[in-house]
Amino acid sequence: MASSNIKRFNGRRQKCGLCGFSTSSLIACIKMSEDNVQPEMKTLSPEMKTFIDNYNRENEQDNVRYPLKDMFEQIKSDLDTIYDAITSHQYFFRGDTDKMREMRESVRNLNELLNKCLTISKKQRGSSKNCLNYSPADLFRAKTARDKLQKIMPGLKETRAEVEKYMMEKFNISKDVQWTSGDFDESKIYGWDDQAKEIIKSLVKENKEGLNVVGIVGMFGTGKTTLAQKIFVSDEVMDHFPLRLWVWVSEKCDREELLRRMLDNLGVEEDHIEDMLKVDPKLKKVGVLLFLVHLELLRKRYLIVFDDVVKVEEPWHCELDKEPPEDKEWTGRLAYGLPKGYGSAIIITSSKEDDARKMVGAGDIFTPERLLKEDGWTLFKSSFEEVTGKPFEDTNLENLWKEITHKCDGLPIALKAAGKSMAEAVIQKEKEKVQAEKQKEEEAIKAESSDQSNA
Repeated sequence: MASSNIKRFNGRRQKCGLCGFSTSSLIACIKMSEDNVQPEMKTLSPEMKTFIDNYNRENEQDNVRYPLKDMFEQIKSDLDTIYDAITSHQYFFRGDTDKMREMRESVRNLNELLNKCLTISKKQRGSSKNCLNYSPADLFRAKTARDKLQKIMPGLKETRAEVEKYMMEKFNISKDVQWTSGDFDESKIYGWDDQAKEIIKSLVKENKEGLNVVGIVGMFGTGKTTLAQKIFVSDEVMDHFPLRLWVWVSEKCDREELLRRMLDNLGVEEDHIEDMLKVDPKLKKVGVLLFLVHLELLRKRYLIVFDDVVKVEEPWHCELDKEPPEDKEWTGRLAYGLPKGYGSAIIITSSKEDDARKMVGAGDIFTPERLLKEDGWTLFKSSFEEVTGKPFEDTNLENLWKEITHKCDGLPIALKAAGKSMAEAVIQKEKEKVQAEKQKEEEAIKAESSDQSNA
């Protein structure tokens, strides 16, 4: 009997002509049916969404004040990643029901604690901007809330790390990537034409005194880096910016390492860097490296992409449009190594919008649009063809491209994974077919030999 998950299209069940799977089965494989999700997950996701929505609603306006705001900001960032993995990538805590229950209890407590802190804040709405007059009772409640948050946060950090590891494994992505690069195959970048034009407009607008800085933010797999690559290799950007640098930042990239990566990308020899560091031993390394970067970029119109910014250190990474001090050593900010006033620009990619905002300042923030139209389907087919080495030719699936791209939620990483999975299924099907034909031939030869012997 057909499974209840199998849908019918145009009054009949369609099959993929390449691998023999029913198209509805393929779609079901792309996104797991909610009927099979553990009861714990069904309650956890809404609880997490409640917290995220409450946080976003209360922080819509600038300068919103409430107790423990910094702690809630970190928590919200972790929950964003976990929630996205649960809702878009079927992360189910590897079947650990105890872990699910623990997470559900933590999120319920977080919702309660956030509401308490917001209640305290509402009492202060009439107070002066620079002074909050908390009552002893409110101070006690805030301290109790802080103690509880300190117990919850390590577990969230651990879960986020597990989620990111799961995503890397699921989509077969390696962290061992080249940390400075400018070579991308533009022919394999699909979609975002209108959004790329909008971002480029922000990068090349006239700014005689400052620096144009934009951010591209989004969860894992949304296409932040790919969108930045599309912009980086566009004709308009290459014509406008004679000097372009691509620097992969990463979590373990400290101040000195980041500056050395930039200098390496600029073609500065390591021996020259070491010689400059020895000129005055009293000067701090970071200050000297910042000065070297500044000299290399001076009087040039440049574009720098800082890709995959994971952790923002204040004030080092913040406000990249700030000018360096005239009477102090250049050690406090990355901004001091970036000359202003020559029409230059910076792109930041990060999974955390709050971190990107700290670096971008008053600049524009963009989120990659989901690939729910023909571009998403092209990406699916391209991923298939990379594995099989053959063109994608299946009329049944061509008719269902909208269904498949929506089941992948328009996420580039999911579309690639779906195309790759289907290609691997096709290859396996072909191997089985060849093996079956070979076995059939061997059996026929044996039967013929046996008949001759009997004769």
